[in-house]
Amino acid sequence: MRYPAGCGAVFRYRPGLTGPAAVRLRDRDRLRRSGQDLEEYYLRVVVPAKVTADLDFLADPTLRRTIGVMIETLLYIVTGGRTRRAVPIGAVAPIGLTAEAQATSASSALSS
Repeated sequence: MRYPAGCGAVFRYRPGLTGPAAVRLRDRDRLRRSGQDLEEYYLRVVVPAKVTADLDFLADPTLRRTIGVMIETLLYIVTGGRTRRAVPIGAVAPIGLTAEAQATSASSALSS
């Protein structure tokens, strides 16, 4: 598999119609610097950010948080995507914290 180490942790969960990563990181491709390899950017920056956002949600999937994600998704659909991105991609996947460390942290939160 080509995904960075630790990012496969999110595949243990059944996918839904929407999720925090899908709605909050929707403009991720526009954040890439010109000349930067798209695939490398996606695998090194976007995938770890999406995994972190989804695992954070999955660590505590309350009804309130679930409804919040559904409302964010609905607002995105109703406004035609003109809503601002809720989470800067750099805030989701801090530099220096590997995807494996993020997955381990979220995994330990799930077991507590």
